[in-house]
Amino acid sequence: MGYLRSGTFGVIAWLLCGAGLQAAGDGAVTGTVADQSGARLPGVGVQVVASPGARALASATTDAQGVFSIDRLPEGEYWVEFVLPGFARTRQKVAVVGGATLSVAATLGVDGLSEAVRVSAGDIRLDVDRPTLSASFSKEMLADVPSASRNYTHVIVAEAGVSAPLPDRTGRNLNLATEPGAQGEDSSQTLNPSVNGARPTNNALRVNGIDTTNMLSASGGLGGSL
Repeated sequence: MGYLRSGTFGVIAWLLCGAGLQAAGDGAVTGTVADQSGARLPGVGVQVVASPGARALASATTDAQGVFSIDRLPEGEYWVEFVLPGFARTRQKVAVVGGATLSVAATLGVDGLSEAVRVSAGDIRLDVDRPTLSASFSKEMLADVPSASRNYTHVIVAEAGVSAPLPDRTGRNLNLATEPGAQGEDSSQTLNPSVNGARPTNNALRVNGIDTTNMLSASGGLGGSL
C-alpha cells in the first residue's frame, strides 16, 4: 500500500514537471493600440497569424484602456494584425521567445475616405424634324415658381433661347409684345417672347394638345389667344 502511494506521488510530480516545461517553452505578446493622436483605442481586434492573410492562431480585443494580452504562444516568428472599422489595417512582425513576454505598441491611421458619384440618365432623343422648343407646366408647378407673378408667359422667358422685351409703360406702344400700362400691371401683362431668334408672331399656343392660337392677333401676343 505504501509502495502504491509512493508511485502515485511520483506520477503526479512528473506531470507537474512536464507542464512546467511546456509553460516555460511558451511566450506571450502584450501591448497597447492608439490612434495617430496618441489616444488609446478600445475594441481593436488583435490576432496572431503565421503569415499575412493566414488563419488566426490566437486573438484578443483591446480593453477600455486600449490594452491587449495574448499568452501561450509557442516560440517562433508571427505577424500581429490590428483591425478596427474606420482605421487602416496594421500588422507587425514579432519574434516570440519562450518564457518571455513581448511588448508591442501599435498605431492605427484613419482609413482612406472615398466618395463615388454615379450619374445615370436615359437615352435623350433629339427631334431633328422640327426646330421646336417646348416645356410643360402644371398648375402646381406654376404656383411653386418663385416669381412676382403667376403669369405663365413670364416663366417661359426663363427657358434657354427665349427672350422677351420688358413690359411697356411708355404709353406709346413702343414694345410690340406688350400693351402700355402702369407699373402695377406689369405682373399681369402677357409677354410674347422670341424663341431662338424667331419673330414673336411665329409663336403658337396649345392647350391640352389643341391649337388655340389667335390668328387675329397681329402682334402675336400669347395673351390674346386665350
